[in-house]
This record gives sequence, C-alpha cells and structure tokens, in this order.
Amino acid sequence: MEKYKNLPLYSVNVKIFLQLGLIGASTRTRQILLALVPVFTYLGQILNLFKTSGGDIGETGMNFYMMAQLTHCLVRFLMVVRNNERFVQFLQCIDRWYKDIEQNSDPEVVHMLQDVTTHAQKLTRIGFYTATIGALCSYIYPFSFEERKFILDIHYLFFDAKQSPFYEFFFLLQALVFVPTFVFVYLPFSNLLLISLKFGEVILMDLCVKLRNISNQDEVTQLRQFKECIWYHERIIT
Repeated sequence: MEKYKNLPLYSVNVKIFLQLGLIGASTRTRQILLALVPVFTYLGQILNLFKTSGGDIGETGMNFYMMAQLTHCLVRFLMVVRNNERFVQFLQCIDRWYKDIEQNSDPEVVHMLQDVTTHAQKLTRIGFYTATIGALCSYIYPFSFEERKFILDIHYLFFDAKQSPFYEFFFLLQALVFVPTFVFVYLPFSNLLLISLKFGEVILMDLCVKLRNISNQDEVTQLRQFKECIWYHERIIT
C-alpha cells in the first residue's frame, strides 16, 4: 500500500512523513503527541510576545518573525493531517503517472522526467544540509548571551520558565523535540510542493509531445490519437 514512498522523485520526503505518522496508517494519538511540543511552544511564544511588546524593538521583531515561522509550520502540519487520505491519493496518483510516463512516453519526455527526478533529489539534499546547519546555529544561538536564553523565547503563566528546573526542561524540549519536528515537517512539505510543480511541467510537456506527434496518415488514426490527447488533458485537470 505504501510502495509510492520509494518513488525516486520523492527522495526521502514522503518516507519522513510516513515515519512521523503525518500520512498513511497512523493513529490520531501519534499525531497529537507530535504536535504537542510545537503547540505548547507556540502558546509560550504568544505570551512572551505580549510580555515583551513594549521592550526592545529588535527583540520584539525577532520574536514576531519566529512566531510567524512556527505558525506557518503548524498550518502545514494541520493541512497534511486533516487531508491525510487526499494527500496519500495525490502521492499515489503521481506515482502511477510517473511510471506510465517512464514506460510509455516519448524519449524526450522521459529524459525530462529523469532530469526533474535528479533535480528533486538534489533539492532535497541541499535543503536538508541547509536545515542541519540552521539547526546547529539555533543550538549555538542561546549560548551567545550572558543571560539564560531559549532557542525560541517563551513565557508561561504561574511559573518562570527561565528558572531551574524549568529552564533546563524547556531548553532540552526545544532542542531535542521542537527543532527536529520543525525541520521534518516544514522542509518535506516545501520539497513536495516544488517537486509536484516540476512534475506538472513534465505532464504538460508529455501532452504537448502527444499533440505534436499526431499522425497525418489517415483520419481514423488522427481521430483516435486526438481523443487520447483529450482524455489525457481531462486526466490532468481532474
């Protein structure tokens, strides 16, 4: 059922989503546990933003930017989880289409498909290398201050998050859970979006080649090939 995860076009992006339980045969409990730390951190960010809104404008701007990034990540998380089945159907559809083009299409289109696959894999590698560097910088960032600092500044009611043992607990939570979760949700989503757009170009190219190669020999063959192109176009738009 999950053979589509091995499609070279997807690289490791779909496998990450499956491992995290965002798509496929996952349980709601697993998804809730995965979202727990980001959501709890998000609430802490909101409270901290209200607390520091009248302070240094640079710090407030940075806090607002980081909160916007986390908001974006949570939106992506919810989009995938809420549309789990449709997301899987979409990936399976691309898998079938990829194999059909690979086996039955014009060599020019197959070559383009191979190029897109190579670029998709390269894009994924570059993205994860960059994200790894960014994650390492986020770990170093708090230690560049004399006072206690989190990767993402947070504030909670009823207790001071920067006092022991809360500080150590929340810092480790951000470092060991939040940052990896952020990377493994945000980046594969972006990669799959770009990969899907590039694959769409291949599909349109395939249709153009089919139209260009319509035979001029007889009307019966022309009509049959033209109907095939119409069916192919309907398949694209639906």
